[in-house]
Amino acid sequence: MLSPVDPKKDLENNRILTLAVVKDLEIIGEAAGRITDDCRARHPQLPWLDITGMRNRLIHAYFDVNLDVVWDTITNDLTPLIKTLNRVIQQGKLKRTKPTILLITV
Repeated sequence: MLSPVDPKKDLENNRILTLAVVKDLEIIGEAAGRITDDCRARHPQLPWLDITGMRNRLIHAYFDVNLDVVWDTITNDLTPLIKTLNRVIQQGKLKRTKPTILLITV
């Protein structure tokens, strides 16, 4: 559970929480990396390169993950990303197969 006083400190001080959040960001980036170039071109409102770039940085940085960047991403970027993805889903351009998995429809 996150502290209502300073959840960012929880991220910095709780290794299990840190690893879980970083892993989730890696998974999001891995999924984005599997999107075809054609589909990316049809949905330029989504920050594909930022998402996959963050994944690459997290995967390969090992001991040099900047938690300030992780914190900024989860507090400022995830909600707009989810809203945009939901809009695209509602337009029928993406198909949700499970609560956390999205497939692109052709």
